[in-house]
Amino acid sequence: MIYVAEATSLALRLNASWALSHPALSLLRDRYEQVVRFSWLAKQDDNEQMRRYVAAYLAKVVKLRKLLPKRAKEELEKMRWTSDFVEEFSKDELNILNQWNSLDLKSMVEKRDKLPPVSDCEVGRETLSSLYVSIYTQFSSVTHYDMYSMGILGLHKAPNGQLVLAADPHLPSMINLHNSLFDIIQCYEVTRRFLGKDFDGRYSTLLIEWRTYVDRVIGRSASDATEDQSGR
Repeated sequence: MIYVAEATSLALRLNASWALSHPALSLLRDRYEQVVRFSWLAKQDDNEQMRRYVAAYLAKVVKLRKLLPKRAKEELEKMRWTSDFVEEFSKDELNILNQWNSLDLKSMVEKRDKLPPVSDCEVGRETLSSLYVSIYTQFSSVTHYDMYSMGILGLHKAPNGQLVLAADPHLPSMINLHNSLFDIIQCYEVTRRFLGKDFDGRYSTLLIEWRTYVDRVIGRSASDATEDQSGR
């Protein structure tokens, strides 16, 4: 899970560095979902949710085997992207295997924020539900290619005075700002929860540096409003 998160974060930063804001915003939406789902698993006091997460893989394999065209299945099998798992399940059994998907992301992040932190440090108390609408809901429009995502575009003056069709030039900084927060939270939780290492001081220092960057990019008042909304 961390490998996929790191690859997504890198792809996001590369897109943002080239001012390719639309694909970067779509990936930011993905990063938000990744950090929420990972954090939900990391903050559990038992393995029930992890078992559901793994079991959902079998339900997905069964569904894909039923829906994919024969040729596509054959190609995937050549690439070893599908399991040898062929057992048939009843509808009730599939529902049990698919319990992971019964909790929508909004409910998950709200429940996640109410769970005890992985450890008692500043990063552990960082919330995510306040970003659901501004990140996940808003930038799902980019993923879904709807008219709202077209509205993000505008005509902006380049240094030479030429008008350029692009997203707001301030977006890359905002994209990297949020992505950095997600990276800090997820790396802290994997280090603490799954590797058993206490680097709380280091991650808290990173969070302080991140907040300093927030103040520089969006201003003190906006930073205060973000903190009030998240309950800090």
